[in-house]
Amino acid sequence: MLTAGAEGYEYVTLTNLSASQARITLRPVDPPAPEFISLTGELSDYDDLRNDGQTDAGVVLGSFDITSLATFSVNDLLGRFECWDPVLGGGLVGNAVGPVPTPGNLVVPAQQESVFGFPVDVNPHPFTLAAFPRGRDNLVAASGKLPTNDLVQLLLNGGSLADTISLLALSEIGVLRNQNFDADRVDMNIPLDRALDQDASCSVGGVPANGDLFCIVAGDWGGGMGTGDLFPVGLASATAAEISAAGARIDLGLTTIAPPAAGEPDSFNGVGYVSAAVARFQSDQVPAELRGAVSSIIDRGTIAGDGGDARFDGFLSPTGLARADLAFTWTPVGNADSPDVDLCQLEVIRSVRTIYAPGACVNGNYADSREVPVWNVYSAGDPGVITLPTLPAAWPRARTFGWVNPGATPEDDRLQMRVRCVGLGAAPDFDFNAADFSTLRDGVTHTSSMLRNF
Repeated sequence: MLTAGAEGYEYVTLTNLSASQARITLRPVDPPAPEFISLTGELSDYDDLRNDGQTDAGVVLGSFDITSLATFSVNDLLGRFECWDPVLGGGLVGNAVGPVPTPGNLVVPAQQESVFGFPVDVNPHPFTLAAFPRGRDNLVAASGKLPTNDLVQLLLNGGSLADTISLLALSEIGVLRNQNFDADRVDMNIPLDRALDQDASCSVGGVPANGDLFCIVAGDWGGGMGTGDLFPVGLASATAAEISAAGARIDLGLTTIAPPAAGEPDSFNGVGYVSAAVARFQSDQVPAELRGAVSSIIDRGTIAGDGGDARFDGFLSPTGLARADLAFTWTPVGNADSPDVDLCQLEVIRSVRTIYAPGACVNGNYADSREVPVWNVYSAGDPGVITLPTLPAAWPRARTFGWVNPGATPEDDRLQMRVRCVGLGAAPDFDFNAADFSTLRDGVTHTSSMLRNF
């Protein structure tokens, strides 16, 4: 076991190491907070807003990375919530569905729909990204349709509009590419100028019991297969009950970006593709110790600009995570159907929260959070337990066992712990004793992860 640390920086530990030297990068434990700006605006050029039993809606996103794709944390894809009244006027539906907390980056255009046979006017909802990182990025809007009656049933039963992401069947996309977001911007417009082709699919087998499934196609601005900044292109989902009813395999349709019209510029020129099947364990049917676990498989190269059929098998098992003093334990995630686990990563992180109030439709506050490193451990294989060393008295933060004390920091924060075990099928020559751990995500094909409060 090798541990390195420095004043003002995280600790990094390598276990089961058999090397004569190691190169270790330490990140600061108190980095400056990122600068945020606010972006607001609309989408335009919707293909079809007719009254067809389908509510048109979209989502506006900046770039994310393959780690976010592998966990498909819906909350990470959503903007700050605000209050929105979906139905204009009163009537039976308007009186039943009042203002609801709504992700700021969910976009709903003005339209007329029918709910249980009653005509309603949908109140438009522009996008607001109230905490967008300052800097250069591509801003993508993906839009489609979701069943109006399903949406209303969701709201009447106390569901969140965050859940609409899983109901949304994407059909068109637009981008503001290579924008320098250096100040607040209002009245932005993103044209939905490209169609999405229903020319891809995912076939998934062996989803672990009680897992809800998400199949995702992401575009890669770097042109590679998951090594650059990503954005959503296709999404399909199935509940655990639907997976069980389907039998051994379930097949879902996905989309890719249609070619530009003749003579039109290609704003998605050079984009590569990566797809993923993500099983999330979050329902009441999941044992308490596994609630919040994620298992995913990443496919590079099967789906391209002209479609493709990705096939996913061999999920790593979901696992819990527990701590007793300096010992962290989980259930090894390898199984008879999965590939070997190449390494596990244990993280102690500080979750720094920003509290905000969405409005009068919410009884309480919401929180944004960002992660700051405290201690990072890599272990060859899947040991199921890691016990951190007791630090020498003169080492930084030795009196608090190497942790950062949230009670002594000015932010609203707390400690959390995460285990992430991976199979590196896209890095067949991986050698733990000679690895550059900063590039490991480029080789990941299978993951199992759990995030818990400390």
